[in-house]
Amino acid sequence: YLFLWERASLNSQYAVPSYPNIPGLETFSGKVIHSHEYRHPEDFKGQTVVLFGAGFSGRDICVDLHTFVDKIYLSHHIPNLDALLPDNLRQVPDIKSIDKGRVVFTDGQSVEADVLMLCTGYLYDFPFLTPECEVVVDRKRISPLYKHILHTKHTSLSFIGVVWTISPFQLLACQVRFAMAALDGTMVLPSRTDMDADAQCDYEYRRDELKYPHHYAHKMDHLQWEYDKELLRLANVVDDDGATLPLFKELYDATNCLQTEDLVNYKKRIIEISDDWTSWQVL
Repeated sequence: YLFLWERASLNSQYAVPSYPNIPGLETFSGKVIHSHEYRHPEDFKGQTVVLFGAGFSGRDICVDLHTFVDKIYLSHHIPNLDALLPDNLRQVPDIKSIDKGRVVFTDGQSVEADVLMLCTGYLYDFPFLTPECEVVVDRKRISPLYKHILHTKHTSLSFIGVVWTISPFQLLACQVRFAMAALDGTMVLPSRTDMDADAQCDYEYRRDELKYPHHYAHKMDHLQWEYDKELLRLANVVDDDGATLPLFKELYDATNCLQTEDLVNYKKRIIEISDDWTSWQVL
């Protein structure tokens, strides 16, 4: 496909690291890096590493590191992972402070560490947009966006891929077709007032019903499947490339289950899909 858009923001969602405010961080005598800088597990051979954050980056990196490092401490505030974990990995609470070479956790325990790796996500950043574009980024919420895509005032300005925790290829395909329908007139947009109200309703549903924090304004996860269908319905297009096939939700859920059971080996599992894309099995 070749997409020629009037204005599209292929956003830099994974370019600017988010650094947490940890008391005493500047005193740490070891090495501090963000997961954005991580490249080779061999660089940490024989060391003790504290990973701060147990999102996708933190979990993947601890698996990558475990055969090279001496010890891994995975610091986070989510419920402890019940998956099969590396023998040299220990889960610990959030970091409270840093005291030179020691990392102090919220339960009072502390460890000596050679490396503190911050797996703390990224910030949205649009340095190429001028103030006249009237884009507001408030703690991971971008506004004013209709359906997480279209600027409600400058409707030829589209943001593709600001949502997260998704099955990306299918969802992004739906977003692209939605944006194209807005540009070529296939879709008649609501008024700006109605689009702003829709965006606010979406935010309040996340905040009040799902109990999401503010910075989860663009998180999808289980919401993505109906969202994909809604985008195509509003765009008045037929899903002729299968982006909303039930198979993708099934595979997404199955992969999450495999990860929950065996964090170390789940990526080695092979999934066989039928020729007609209606069934699958884990080999």
